[in-house]
Amino acid sequence: MRQVNATASDPVTGRPRHALCMLSENDSGVLFTAVLTSMMQTDGTSQGWLYDPLTLEPLTNNTAMLKALEIMWELSPFLRGFDSSYTIDMSQCAIALAPPNLFKSLHPLYSNAQFMGQLTMSPLPASTDVLDRSFMQLVPCTAQLCNSQRATKLGGQLVNLAPTSYRGAAMVLGMTTLVPPKLRTAVYNLMAYICSPGVSKAWMQSPISPYAPFRPSGLLAYEHPEPQPGITSWSRQGYNYTDVVSYSTALEQVVTMPFVADDFKVADSLGSLYYGQSALFTLIGCKMPLVPRSAGSPADFAAAMTSMTSGLRA
Repeated sequence: MRQVNATASDPVTGRPRHALCMLSENDSGVLFTAVLTSMMQTDGTSQGWLYDPLTLEPLTNNTAMLKALEIMWELSPFLRGFDSSYTIDMSQCAIALAPPNLFKSLHPLYSNAQFMGQLTMSPLPASTDVLDRSFMQLVPCTAQLCNSQRATKLGGQLVNLAPTSYRGAAMVLGMTTLVPPKLRTAVYNLMAYICSPGVSKAWMQSPISPYAPFRPSGLLAYEHPEPQPGITSWSRQGYNYTDVVSYSTALEQVVTMPFVADDFKVADSLGSLYYGQSALFTLIGCKMPLVPRSAGSPADFAAAMTSMTSGLRA
C-alpha cells in the first residue's frame, strides 16, 4: 500500500491514486469490527467479542484490542473516503472495502463500467493471531482455539476468518387495528408479492436498483438451455458474467460463516459499538468523537463498557 501511495502523485504511472478506499469514514467502524472479531470471536456466536456472555465482563482491555487499534492506526494514512458518492470510484483505488452495491456499479450505466470483468470480490481477511481467553493474550491460531467453521489455512498457517456482520435485507410492516381488515389484507398481499423470490430477484438484477442480491439462491439460477447458470438473465441486464460469478462466490462464503455476535444486546443499546467507533476515531484523529478523548485506550474503553452493563450483573 505504501508503494501505491508513493506513486499516486505521478500521472505518468497510470496507477490508482489510493491504496485503500472506503465509502465513508463510518465504514472504518465496520473494518475495525472485522479486525477485532477476527481475533476475539473464534467459536461462532457462542462467544462475545466485546463482552464475555457469561460474566458480561468487557473483553477489550487486552493485547487483542491493542493490536486492533494498532492495525487501524497503520491503515489510517491509506484510507480514502467517498462521503458524497453513491459508490467508490475504482479508478482511484487499488483495493476497496465497500458494501455490495459496488458490484451493481460494474455496469455500462455507472462510473465503474471500465472495470467490468476485471475486479475480484471477497469477504474481509483473516487473523493469524487470536485471543486466548484463559490468560487474555494474543497467541497464534491453533486447531483448539480456532475450532469454528471460520478457521482455515492460508499459506499453510491456520487463521481465523473475520466473522461477518452481513445481514439479509429486512422489511417490517405494521398497521394499527384502526385500519379496515380488507385494506390490511390487501397491503399484506401486496408486500408478500413484492418480496416474493421471483419479483425480488428481478429487482436485484435491475441496474436501476442500488441493491445487490443478498441471497445466493437464485443468483446463478440455471435456465434451460443456457451453458452457464444465470448468464442469460444477468447478461440481459447488461452485467458481465465474470463479475456475477465473483460476487456470488464471495456472497456464498459470507453467508455460510457465523455472524458477529450481537454483543450490544446485553446492554440493550448500541452503546458498545459507539464506544468502539469513538475509540477508533480518537485514535486516527477524526472529528467529533462520540465519547471523551480519554476513551481511546483499551483500558478506558473497557471501563466505559463495564459501566454500561453494571446493572445487568448479579
